[in-house]
Amino acid sequence: MAAARPTPFPVDAARAGDLHAITSWRQRQAGAGQVANPVDATFQFDDWRPLQLAAAEGDVRAVETILAAGADPNGCASSRFLPNSSALHVACRYGHAGVVGGLLAAGADGGRPDSLGFAPLHYAAAQGHLRTVEALLDAGAPPLVAGSKLAPPHELARLAGHDRVAAVLAERASSAVDAAADHGA
Repeated sequence: MAAARPTPFPVDAARAGDLHAITSWRQRQAGAGQVANPVDATFQFDDWRPLQLAAAEGDVRAVETILAAGADPNGCASSRFLPNSSALHVACRYGHAGVVGGLLAAGADGGRPDSLGFAPLHYAAAQGHLRTVEALLDAGAPPLVAGSKLAPPHELARLAGHDRVAAVLAERASSAVDAAADHGA
């Protein structure tokens, strides 16, 4: 007897905030011998996970529902398009501050770089998403990425012409350097 084909993730249920439908789907997948946590599996013909898709769409309710169904807030998939980018990286790239707040509240790592070395703050800064930058900083994301060979986020914002974002980041970076110097003295 052939193995049961996996049923696609119920994207519309996530968008509607229907946790019951996703939980039932997850139980059916686990019962059919599918992956341990099907909520974190990539789509069949794509490199995206459901949480990454919801983050890209800026759908706060879907993100909350998928997280409530057990998705890993730091889960990521590597592909040509997503170099180990978590849902937080994706939300920052598109400037979805509400999604960023929900992911951070669920335990997403605001300082974790992707395989290219870009932290979520790099993406938000380079795109000029001030509210997203502020959400990251307010949640404790470091304004400077330790050990990064990339330009700091404030410099990326400045080079991209996002002067207000650059100023906010430069001020926070300066404060962080000052605080580190005070602790080292």
